[in-house]
Amino acid sequence: VSIAPSFIQDNAGNAVNAFSGTSAMRASYFVSDSTPPVLTGAQLDMNSTLLTLTFNEMVQASSLVFSSIVLTSSASNTSQSVTLSLTSQLVTSSINTKVYVRLAAADVLLIKSKTLLAKSAGST
Repeated sequence: VSIAPSFIQDNAGNAVNAFSGTSAMRASYFVSDSTPPVLTGAQLDMNSTLLTLTFNEMVQASSLVFSSIVLTSSASNTSQSVTLSLTSQLVTSSINTKVYVRLAAADVLLIKSKTLLAKSAGST
């Protein structure tokens, strides 16, 4: 950890002793992140062909595997489902709680061909 003199002051207004570079302080305790992210929401805008995925913690959008996303009208009706193709594109490639996916034209056409899929929030 490196800090600048402007980092914090004591009650008398004295600035903290700064340290950086080779004199930086090592953390005395560290716990790595072992909690997997949870998908907490999904929005599909068929007008803009944008799928928005919301997670409970920051995720690396660039690690997304498009073919692992399946849009379905219901868990029991797999005939009304579409697996995204590899030609869909990330709109956001940063680390964030939201991931934006632009659906490939072929995926949009396939979704529109399903009579029960993506007709309302309840069928997506």
